[in-house]
Amino acid sequence: DLRSNTLTGDLPDGIGNLKELREFCISGNKLSGAIPASLGNCKQLEEIHLEKNELSGPIPPALGNCDKIESLFLNDNKLDGEIPTSLGNLKHVQEIHLQNNNLSGDIPAELSNCERLSKIYLQENKEMSDNVPESVDTLPNLTLINLPT
Repeated sequence: DLRSNTLTGDLPDGIGNLKELREFCISGNKLSGAIPASLGNCKQLEEIHLEKNELSGPIPPALGNCDKIESLFLNDNKLDGEIPTSLGNLKHVQEIHLQNNNLSGDIPAELSNCERLSKIYLQENKEMSDNVPESVDTLPNLTLINLPT
């Protein structure tokens, strides 16, 4: 756990070599640059906490390979682009925190595959549509959707 340690710089691409990594917690630092696509090689990941940094660029579609993720915290960064449809592969995800970024586009209907999903935070993404696909709105465990503003 490397939260709130004033770490700076880019995340190394070699992070994808940590195949047995279960929790990646580096929130509250000053990390910048892109989230490495190689993080998708860490298929044992259950929690990703990259919130409250200065990360930029798109959310890598390869994160959809980490189908054991239960909590995904990417909020309070400078991420842009659309939410990858591959996040619909996260069968065990319960919370997705993407608020306060620069995301755009629609909420992917593929999130309806995330049957354990209970909370989605999307507020403060001004270029994002607030239309919720009906298939997502009817998820059995969904209790909260904070829509883009």
